[in-house]
Amino acid sequence: MNIDEIRKLHYKQEGREEGREEGREEEREKAKEGIKQLILKQYSKGLSIEYIAEINDFDVEYVRDAVKNLIH
Repeated sequence: MNIDEIRKLHYKQEGREEGREEGREEEREKAKEGIKQLILKQYSKGLSIEYIAEINDFDVEYVRDAVKNLIH
């Protein structure tokens, strides 16, 4: 294998790793959006912020901020 082939393989591997990381980031963003939608749905059904936090094992401040940002 010559140096050009080694470089090509190296750059190919870097590209794969970057693609994987971008995919993971997209999935994290989707998950965050899903959680926010769950919180909003539960809140719109009349559940209290404290109860939503308790049943979902979320921090109360996280739920409060999510509701505040989604409603306003």
